[in-house]
Amino acid sequence: MCNQTCTFTPPITGSSPVCSSSTQNYSVPAIAGSTYVWTVTGGTIQSGQGTTQITVLWNNGVAGTVNVVQTVP
Repeated sequence: MCNQTCTFTPPITGSSPVCSSSTQNYSVPAIAGSTYVWTVTGGTIQSGQGTTQITVLWNNGVAGTVNVVQTVP
């Protein structure tokens, strides 16, 4: 652990590969007091930004990625 604020890239749970134009959920383990910033390419975050779980609507026929940075106080 850190003696100050630390950032981590926790393991993400979710479907891969996915069908285009589908909606999928992605999540990370919760750590009390943490903040979460999700980024998605090739799709749109529909809900959950700032939480441990997001829902992504994938674009039609585009490859994409899901990433999250977790900040622990």
